[in-house]
Amino acid sequence: MRKSIAFFSALFAFAIAAPAAAQRLWLKPFYGYLRAPMSDLNNRIEEQILGWREVLETPVPFSNEINGNVAYGGEIAYDFSDSYSVSLGLYYYKEESHVRHAIPGAQTLTRFNFERSVQLYDLFFNLRYHFSETAFAGVNPYFGFGAGLAMGKAQSITQHFVDDLQGNATFTLTDTRGDFDGNTTSGQIFVGVDARFNNFASLWAEGGYQAARVGQMDGTIQRPGSQAAAFTSNTSFNYSGFYVRGGIGIALPILK
Repeated sequence: MRKSIAFFSALFAFAIAAPAAAQRLWLKPFYGYLRAPMSDLNNRIEEQILGWREVLETPVPFSNEINGNVAYGGEIAYDFSDSYSVSLGLYYYKEESHVRHAIPGAQTLTRFNFERSVQLYDLFFNLRYHFSETAFAGVNPYFGFGAGLAMGKAQSITQHFVDDLQGNATFTLTDTRGDFDGNTTSGQIFVGVDARFNNFASLWAEGGYQAARVGQMDGTIQRPGSQAAAFTSNTSFNYSGFYVRGGIGIALPILK
């Protein structure tokens, strides 16, 4: 991972060193939405809930599907010519699925807690082509593509407790926690528009598709009273999907 970060940093340093007629460095925080339908993960969650319905002998509700959520981050972009710019950035995405179900009895209360979550950090390097010269256009459409390093994480919690209401004692039948991570190269292609009000501020928005298939991830399974055991997930994690994002651009004065 360190080599990949060094590689993208070197590419960006080379780009900003290139001579140009319209040189400007931009800080671009953004907010958006990533539509990442994780069919394998959602199928696995459904199978597990069906299994717990049989164990608990009650219609445990299905959890919400993991298929898209907000994503945010920022990038540093550099106009190294009248039509081209490069950027180095990072964005973060997280989504959760959970079920909390209680089954009251005459002398006990059965509690079931089921949580699954995924996260993604994507370090990317993008190249954009602007259809108008950036130094003169107020509203400027563009298209671009990029590559990066996608770092995925996943967590799982499954808990089954029975509370003795008379003695206030809790019997733990299941308490399993899993933590997994993995990484892969990512790619993206997109179109967008940049509206520059002056030499120092802009608004921009873009939409595109990213490919980031991490696959099965390595991690650990932890149970109370035992050491964490190494484990490879049964699920294949795929963070690929369409996205939209937008934000502001703030010109940094160091490269006027």
